Amino acid sequence: MQQVAVEKYTDWFLHPSKRVRPWFEISGPAGSGKTTLVKYIMKELGIDEQYILFMALVGKATLALRLSGVRAKTIHSTIYDLVTKYDTDEFGKVIMRHGRPKKIQVFEKKKELVERPQQLVIDEGGMVGEKIGMDI
Repeated sequence: MQQVAVEKYTDWFLHPSKRVRPWFEISGPAGSGKTTLVKYIMKELGIDEQYILFMALVGKATLALRLSGVRAKTIHSTIYDLVTKYDTDEFGKVIMRHGRPKKIQVFEKKKELVERPQQLVIDEGGMVGEKIGMDI
């Protein structure tokens, strides 16, 4: 099955016009070698590991990826900035609390990535919601 995955990904990667979706999925149970397979595929395609960015939705998954020897970050730390703003009501008016403007922290999508990876690999991609998926 791993060889089939290598062949299908290579075809998907080399022929963008044939892609049905803008992403490729490799599935399997924990410990089945998905990360190792991705690293192998990238090596076969001539993509250096320094240009591959592994991301995960939660820090625990990121840590597991790092322990397996890959450069990994959370999705939020990669594509969002944490910004403090004034909270507003439905009419756009700043909400006041105890005579001061109420502040909130929100994630804003970065205008561009600091790094320029050639490939993004999302661990547990099925857990990523539609909005974050579109932002990626």
